[in-house]
Amino acid sequence: MRSLYLTDEILKNGKVNGERSEQAKKMYEKGTGMGLGIIHTLSKLNRGDFDFKRISDTDYDQDGFKFSDNCFKLILLKEEFY
Repeated sequence: MRSLYLTDEILKNGKVNGERSEQAKKMYEKGTGMGLGIIHTLSKLNRGDFDFKRISDTDYDQDGFKFSDNCFKLILLKEEFY
């Protein structure tokens, strides 16, 4: 999906709760999104996994914000749901 550009710092430390990228701080009010860290924690609590990566280094500028093609993968175990 095309979403905010995932910087090298986000790719390395993106699963830290409570931290936002500089772009996200400019675009959205605090508390308006779930955040990568929360999604990661919720998936782990349900014995699943969450991972993300930048598909290419190409970035797209729109209204002064950088976007990129990114891949988000959420894995949950089917047997865990009743």
